[in-house]
Amino acid sequence: MNSRKKVVNETNEITTEKKTSVISRELEKIAVKNLGTITPTIVVDEAKNSAHPLHGHFEWNDKVAGHRFRLNQARSMIIAQKFTCQLKEANENKAVIEVTKKNVRKYLPDHEGQERFLPRAEVLSEEEHRKIIVERKLSVLRSWCDSVIDIDELSTIRSTIVLLVI
Repeated sequence: MNSRKKVVNETNEITTEKKTSVISRELEKIAVKNLGTITPTIVVDEAKNSAHPLHGHFEWNDKVAGHRFRLNQARSMIIAQKFTCQLKEANENKAVIEVTKKNVRKYLPDHEGQERFLPRAEVLSEEEHRKIIVERKLSVLRSWCDSVIDIDELSTIRSTIVLLVI
């Protein structure tokens, strides 16, 4: 999607800015305002004001879409936020992994099952959060293995995953 929006900057110049840049910037402001926490409800509440930069990214006509739909729109915006990450890992049991310019999710769901998201670094730095995220991801891998059991082209990958996580 290459949608662009005209915005007025600090010097009152009208410029064109990518939709994703506007969303990213505004979600960051909302997260900072809420001490790092962001939820679909908070995003929708902020965007209700017609002057808010995110207002136009929601369907406000209740005949077309209700509040739940707007919460799903906000959730999708949060989940879509990514940042570029560089990883380098090496130890005696693993080969060196080097990933450059890999986009990863900026916010991860809170481990308490609430409808809120926290900055990725915060979630992964807390032991309990990290354990829950790891278990969720292992569950996804197990489910994926079950879903491709009869696809021969993926059998080598499936077998490797099965040996490691099941």
